[in-house]
Amino acid sequence: MLTEPTLDRLRALRLGAMADAYRTQLQDPAIGALSFDERVGLLVEAEPLSRDNRKLSRRLKEAKLRILNAAHSALAYWGLLAGHRWIWQAAADPVLLAATRDLLTTEVLPTLLSPPGWDLPAYRDRALARFANAALPYATAKVAADGSQKLPVRLLPTVRARLAAGAPAPRCAQLLAAWTACVRGPRAGELAVADAGLGDGGPPQTEVPAVGALLAQPGFLDPADPRERAFAAQVVRYAGAMWRGDVRRVLGAHAVAAERS
Repeated sequence: MLTEPTLDRLRALRLGAMADAYRTQLQDPAIGALSFDERVGLLVEAEPLSRDNRKLSRRLKEAKLRILNAAHSALAYWGLLAGHRWIWQAAADPVLLAATRDLLTTEVLPTLLSPPGWDLPAYRDRALARFANAALPYATAKVAADGSQKLPVRLLPTVRARLAAGAPAPRCAQLLAAWTACVRGPRAGELAVADAGLGDGGPPQTEVPAVGALLAQPGFLDPADPRERAFAAQVVRYAGAMWRGDVRRVLGAHAVAAERS
C-alpha cells in the first residue's frame, strides 16, 4: 500500500486535515459502508472545515488579547499612576474607565474581525464589568508586571493596524506612555513594577531617551518606519506629561479635546 507516501504528499501540499481524515478512514472498520464518492467527499470537506476552525480560534484569541487583556493593562498602568492598588478601583475611577472604554471603542474594535456569532461591543462591556467587580482582587502592580512581553501582543497589533489605515491611536500612545512612566519614570522605584525583560534600566534618564529605549525593545516600534517613528514621538509627549503630571488630567484632557473636535 502507498498509505504513508500519500499521507506525506498531502502534508507537503499543506493538506494536513485531509491527511488526518484519510488516516481516520483507514482505521474505521465502518467506513466500508460508504461509497467511494462519499469517502472522497468527507476527505475534501475536512480541509476547509479545519481551516475555518483555525481561523475562528485565531479570531477568538485575538479578541481576548486585544480587548480583555489590553483593557486589563490599561487599567493597571493608568491605575497605578492614579494611586489605585486594585484593578476594581481603577475601573471605578470615571476618568480611567472612560479612557479605557474609549481605547477599546475607537481604536481596538475597528481593527478586529468579529468571530461568527460574537458581539464585540458586548464583549467589551462584559470585560469592563468584570474588572469593576471588587470580589476579583487583581492588583494593579501584578497585572502591570512584564509589560515588555505583554504589550507587543496585547496592544501593538492595534497600533500597527491603526497606523496602516492612516488613523490616529492616541489612547494606545497614552497606554504605552503610562507603561514607560511606571517602569522608568520618577516614581518607578515606588511603584515597583516587575519586568524581567527590562533589567534595572541603568542610571536615571529623562523621558526622551528612556522612552526611546523602551520602544526599541523587540516587538515594539520600528524607528525606520516613518509612521511608527511619528507615533513614538507622540508616546514621548504623553510620557513627559505623565512623568511630571497627573495621569487623570492627561486622559481627561484628551476626552475634552475629542468632544470639541
